[in-house]
Amino acid sequence: MWKKKERWTAAALLLAMVVVTGLCWYILYIRQQFYDEGTRNLLETYEQVDKSFAIFSRSNWNMLNEWGKSLQAANEEGLAEERLRSYEAEREIWRYSSVYLFNENCEYWSIRGKHEKVDHLWTAFEEMYRTGKKIEILAAYEPCFRFMAEWWKQLYGESEGKNGIGIFPASVEYNADLHSMGQYIQDGPRTLMETVVAFEQPQNEFTVPFAMGDPDRLNYLAGRRLSDISRMAQEAVKAAHISGGVPNLEVRVPQRDEAGFAWLVCFFELACAISGYMSGVNPFDQPGVEAYKKNMFSLLGKPEAN
Repeated sequence: MWKKKERWTAAALLLAMVVVTGLCWYILYIRQQFYDEGTRNLLETYEQVDKSFAIFSRSNWNMLNEWGKSLQAANEEGLAEERLRSYEAEREIWRYSSVYLFNENCEYWSIRGKHEKVDHLWTAFEEMYRTGKKIEILAAYEPCFRFMAEWWKQLYGESEGKNGIGIFPASVEYNADLHSMGQYIQDGPRTLMETVVAFEQPQNEFTVPFAMGDPDRLNYLAGRRLSDISRMAQEAVKAAHISGGVPNLEVRVPQRDEAGFAWLVCFFELACAISGYMSGVNPFDQPGVEAYKKNMFSLLGKPEAN
């Protein structure tokens, strides 16, 4: 009898060991599958970023190259000012704020027809900077965009804030911040400009339901999609801020997906590098960050810091 029990006990222990071993192997297999899938997705994202960056750079370079050839030909015919006016009329198509054309003698024309000569190229941009718009706010009507905005602040703050110059990068989350920071943006000091990232296609759709008795007084919105309501809020806020003296730039992205993410990363990184060099700073170093690190390591007694 005892031998039979021992055999059953041994068989049960063996079965338990097989089950535990199988579970361990299964967990390791699933973990490897997750790792492989995550790696594939990350590589696909990087590949998409690379492709988007190449397309974005090529298209913008081609446009500027064509403008350069066109203006050179127009200048030889004495039609440069007329051509500039045609570019001014196409601002909505190309979605630019302004264009300045410089020659080797530091003489420039603005697209609005202003003729000036400056001692150095940066002087023209410094003049615009001195008008007081020294804080740029990045806004989006998507709560999940919050950490993209944090990355954007790190990118521009670390790249441009040097030699006593640089636009201060800040961010807000709409609609949540409209009743707090929105007051400051609308009526505070006129040192702000605003860049709004807008996604044209929502990830998910939600329709406002009808409520019996209209307890929240929102039945007038019943049947409307939340994305449409959010879009109306964007238009209302933009009109209010512009009328309040806050210049607005809108960056439109087709959809909040991998391709949209890649496009935004390429756009902001390229724009940051160009604006840094135009400001006369190296956008690829961080001397201010290194300064506090040296102090911290010295206070903590790191040997090579002393």
